[in-house]
Amino acid sequence: MKKICTYCKKEIPEHAQACPFCGAPVQPSAPVFSGRPEAGHQPPLPNSYPQQPAVPPQVSYEPQAPHTPQDPQVPYAPQAPYAPQAPQVPYTPQAPYTPQQPNQAPYAGQSGQQVPQQPGYGYGPQFAPGGVPKQASKKKVRWIVLGSIAGFLVAAGALLAVFLGWYNAPAQVYERAMEAGDYETAGLQLDSLEEADRLQAIDRFTELAENAYEDYNRGAITYEEAEELIKTLSSHCTENGLPGRLQDLKVLRRSKINFEKGVEAEKKGEDIEAFSYYDKVVEDDLQYETAQGKVKVFWASFKKDVLSSAATCAARDDYEGAINALEIGLEYFPEDEELLKLLDTYEYKAWEKDLAKSGLSPSGKFLTAEDYANSEELQEEIAGINEEGDGILLLKITGKGDTLFYSYIFTDMKESEKEYWKNHFENYLEENKGQFEEMVADLKVDIEAETTVVIQFISADGTVLCSGEF
Repeated sequence: MKKICTYCKKEIPEHAQACPFCGAPVQPSAPVFSGRPEAGHQPPLPNSYPQQPAVPPQVSYEPQAPHTPQDPQVPYAPQAPYAPQAPQVPYTPQAPYTPQQPNQAPYAGQSGQQVPQQPGYGYGPQFAPGGVPKQASKKKVRWIVLGSIAGFLVAAGALLAVFLGWYNAPAQVYERAMEAGDYETAGLQLDSLEEADRLQAIDRFTELAENAYEDYNRGAITYEEAEELIKTLSSHCTENGLPGRLQDLKVLRRSKINFEKGVEAEKKGEDIEAFSYYDKVVEDDLQYETAQGKVKVFWASFKKDVLSSAATCAARDDYEGAINALEIGLEYFPEDEELLKLLDTYEYKAWEKDLAKSGLSPSGKFLTAEDYANSEELQEEIAGINEEGDGILLLKITGKGDTLFYSYIFTDMKESEKEYWKNHFENYLEENKGQFEEMVADLKVDIEAETTVVIQFISADGTVLCSGEF
């Protein structure tokens, strides 16, 4: 006859005293009453059977983990060690006690001491005489299980939603992107961060850009790597001057290129060209000190050549040449005081020379009476006066050295009239002597040198009728 374990519901051998699957003791079959009891048959009265101390059954398998009897509806799972309970319900008849062999081992998890037997039919579930308790239907169990699974899935879904909300939050996406070096993704989160986190992120971006700049400066990374990183950072963050840092990186690159060209020119013996390249190395460049040291060496020799060339030109009154030589030197050292002072001197001399060509002094006056007479301004003024006259008397002003000649020429004078006009003009000069002296004094405004004025009256054939010197 097959036996079914009361707890795990698995089939067990007929004569097994304990379930080989869950370790629960096998209970003896309880008397089953069907219908009413026959006449004359009376059920045993309570306490009519001698009570014997319960002895754990002999087991023939490896002891299992201690268990606690569970509801017969649910598969048994071993739990804490079994502890017999004190009788809670009235005693019900049990199957006759079958003594165990003295050498049988105690029940797993128990000591060798005898344990009082619980009321009812052994260790299994209790039921009243008259039949076995009705088991729950499989359909009902299925709905219970499905309900439990559905509840678990709802709870798990809610927990997953909470987790995903946290996992996809801008702050978490930003942190993961930064750890992975994905600065493009990190930059896209900046505007979504809390203000304090955003400011902290901006500082981190700034620090990364500064580190990239310094790493390129010391040769730890290439220019392309530094440019790509700073460009990515500045495209998402315009604060703290990040776009300007990209421009600084380009300046630093040109500086390093100039240094390399300077080294090449120096190897070829092209000192001036090498000097110009070294002078373009910027202060941020780690090669700046080296470049400046080379610049000083070249400058000492180059400056000597510049001064010598300028002095040679000045000795020939070629002040323009001297100025050009100095300006070349000042292209490399625009703040050299010696060159600047000498340049001012040669520029003044060149200006004086230009004025002298025009007959003028540095004060703006004509150097001599001859320069004054030959000036375009004076000659244009005289031409205007002659045009306004009747053509009989013409004015002509000429100069020779420091002497200025005012000549009044009569274009229509007969020979017989010469003597008359001679006497007339001699009297005229004598009478207006003071006026002519004032005119000479006024000329000092326009002429630098002391000037003598000669006024003369001339006939059409060139004969000087009379003259006066003032």
